[in-house]
Amino acid sequence: MKTLLYFRLFLSVIFSLLLIQFFSNYGNKAVHPDLNAMILGAFLKQNSTPTQAEPFFKNYTFLFLSGTTLKGTAVIKDGYFSPNDIAAAGLGYGYSEEGPAEKTVKGWITHGGYSADVPEVPASLRHFYDPTKPAGNRYLTDIANSKIMGSLQKYVLTNPKTDAVEWAMGKPGIEALSVQDHFYTWERGKNWIRMALNEQNKKKQNEYMANAWRSLGETLHMIADNGCPPHVRNDAHPSPFLNNNTFLGNPDPYEEFMDQLKQEKPDVFAQFGKGTPDPDFRNKINSLKTGKEIAHEMAYFTNKNFVTNETISGIDKNGKKIQQLIHPESPYSSPLLQQMKYYESDHTYRTSSGVKQCADVVYFSDLIPRISEPTVTMECVISQAKALIPNIIVAGKNMIKLFIPKLKVEIQSAENTTVKGMVKHMRDPEYATEIMYNGPVKLVLKDKNFRIKKEIEITAKDGVFETSEFALGSSGNKVTAIIEFGGILINSDPFNCTVVSNTPVIKSVAGGSTIDMLIYVNGTFDKDFRCGAYNKPAVTWIDIENNGIPVNKGLGEFKGTKKWGVDIVEVSGIISEEKIIELRYRGTYTDDERQQQWDITVKDIPLLDPDQKGKHGQITYQLRPYEMGLEKKVVNMYEHLTNITVKEVCIKNKQFSRNLSWTDWDRKFAGTTVASSPLMQQSAIQIRVNR
Repeated sequence: MKTLLYFRLFLSVIFSLLLIQFFSNYGNKAVHPDLNAMILGAFLKQNSTPTQAEPFFKNYTFLFLSGTTLKGTAVIKDGYFSPNDIAAAGLGYGYSEEGPAEKTVKGWITHGGYSADVPEVPASLRHFYDPTKPAGNRYLTDIANSKIMGSLQKYVLTNPKTDAVEWAMGKPGIEALSVQDHFYTWERGKNWIRMALNEQNKKKQNEYMANAWRSLGETLHMIADNGCPPHVRNDAHPSPFLNNNTFLGNPDPYEEFMDQLKQEKPDVFAQFGKGTPDPDFRNKINSLKTGKEIAHEMAYFTNKNFVTNETISGIDKNGKKIQQLIHPESPYSSPLLQQMKYYESDHTYRTSSGVKQCADVVYFSDLIPRISEPTVTMECVISQAKALIPNIIVAGKNMIKLFIPKLKVEIQSAENTTVKGMVKHMRDPEYATEIMYNGPVKLVLKDKNFRIKKEIEITAKDGVFETSEFALGSSGNKVTAIIEFGGILINSDPFNCTVVSNTPVIKSVAGGSTIDMLIYVNGTFDKDFRCGAYNKPAVTWIDIENNGIPVNKGLGEFKGTKKWGVDIVEVSGIISEEKIIELRYRGTYTDDERQQQWDITVKDIPLLDPDQKGKHGQITYQLRPYEMGLEKKVVNMYEHLTNITVKEVCIKNKQFSRNLSWTDWDRKFAGTTVASSPLMQQSAIQIRVNR
């Protein structure tokens, strides 16, 4: 019993190895990759020409041909079965393999044209789509009219109830769970793009995009199949094997000759992609909003306008009724022989568009005895291809257009050092759920002559990006934001920078203005300071009090100098309506024994009482180690003190000097109430502007 089982299993595998000859479409090693390349080339040509580009691709740059490479998973060994299929059969040969690879975007898309037919036996049964049948019943049902292959198809590997469009497009949310599920579908590809746009790790993002582009390539393989007459006419067409077509095959001339042309006359094959598509078909395709609609329309156009060798029917030039070789009981309604014009000069039947569909000269009688006149000849194949391939390219271009999500990068403001913007997703039927971009954003600053002045990279969160650390230079500069994923760059429109001084508080008055300063805080010397009779412990109160330092007329920025004997004080800074943005104090104090040297920068000192600004001759800015208000919450006042250099020098013996640092109030007074801490009550930075 086991012997019989193994024998039947062996025969099943041998027959399966023949099956690839049975259903092979265009050659997946040459023709399909080239068709994908033609489609991609046409897409890039259109969208790199400003007058022809799709409006929403205006700010897109496609780095698909070189430069950008992505690491992903590719077919590295062709085969008839997947490894799991072979394992189930208990054999160890004839299987395909996948492994790591690195390719350009074009490389992944053209690879998808090849990999969609691997493993070849299951793929060959799933690449048929008859648009004239009801939805759900458009898969291959035809049984080959050759003895061995027909029996094989009936009893060993029956037709799966899956059509080419269903197989290639997939279903949203459906994961591949078994060896028969398709991993690189259109829907999975879109999901990988979503994952890439939500991924900050560049290595993972590139891997997701490699999978996405391969998925697109495998979907374009289906579009090319839907532009192949036997694949949209339920026409099983085994290729010749051992030149015995009665037993092993009844091939379709279109596919056979297309492979031959690609191999023997590549220049002729290349010219197919340069033709003009049918205008009505192009307009129809351009109006469609989903990939599934485009796939169906491609199949419908091919089915309606082109015959296969086994679906020629109608009344010939002699008034003789010609029946289809396959399914004569339900012939296709168009194009029929009586709808074509017969040309005696070359014995061809041509449709109104001028396409040569068939000829009544038999070229294959020695190879295919059962074939009847008229038949599809090489001349007819060339004529059909000239008409079909430009339409395949139109359909494929629109598939790429719908596959790439519509994103807009926008800068909303750019002032002084702050840039804000967002990445918006414009939803459509293919991407009905909003994509929230989380990833790098490059900011590029250029001057009025478009020279790059600086670049930084920040991160967007849920589509929003912002930085306050990008100095914009001058108001003549422009800033641009750019995102990149999988060989696509999207840039914002250049945004004009605004660089202004804040509105000043200091007014121009007779006699000018003066500044009074008080800095009274707890500090720490690096060691006790002793200089003659002057002694200071390591921890000490430090105070600076200078009155009436004259400053220039304030226009946002101010500057002033005052001299007392040998000592001098300099102040400079910027004042806005609400606060002192920055003030720098430099000064010296000298007596008989010692000298103090000060260099202090104070930032962001708020107006003490905003309601009183401008109402009196004196405006006060103040900061304490607690917030002014009912709660009196402890804050770190010393975050506002920067560039601190305070030095005590002993004049009598200059080797004795000490440097001062401010006390860390957050640690020292954590949990301390204001009422119980006189030190906190007394500490302050206070600046008064006398107008």
